[in-house]
Amino acid sequence: MSETAVDELWEYAHQWQYPIDMGIVRAVKVLRDAGIHTIESCEGGEGHSYPEPTVKFSGGPAQGWHALGILMDYGLPVGDAANSEENV
Repeated sequence: MSETAVDELWEYAHQWQYPIDMGIVRAVKVLRDAGIHTIESCEGGEGHSYPEPTVKFSGGPAQGWHALGILMDYGLPVGDAANSEENV
């Protein structure tokens, strides 16, 4: 990823009162740009709320499949959706 792209993601992540973790900001931006209403995110790991990168969003099962498809189209990892808090 270019330095310009990283700078743009940093600016995107820090425009809110509670900045988006840099390890998950690209996925959040891709989903929001596609009209998915995200409500929580975390890059995961030690000292974070979740052990793995996580993005929560509102909507029903169809919205979940749509979000997974969008992330996959962008080559972003989707993990194991079957282990999500609310299965897609």
